[in-house]
Amino acid sequence: MKGKIENTGVNEMATFKIAPETRIGFLALKVQDLDKMTEFYTNILGLRVLKRTNDQVYLGTQVNQEVLLTFRQIDGKTTD
Repeated sequence: MKGKIENTGVNEMATFKIAPETRIGFLALKVQDLDKMTEFYTNILGLRVLKRTNDQVYLGTQVNQEVLLTFRQIDGKTTD
């Protein structure tokens, strides 16, 4: 065999653990596709829509009804 692939540390990531006292706070994001983002975060991540307006969605958990994430629809192109 001519070349050898070295270990990239993938196994190290499998054993990585976040400290139990770590908490994630509230997050607000500006998005271009409100429906697509809402679908992903509800269907894949399991959050629930707590409130929705024409240009905003408030997501959280069903257990305590606390808003954890909001999306606000923006129009037009974004810059990199």
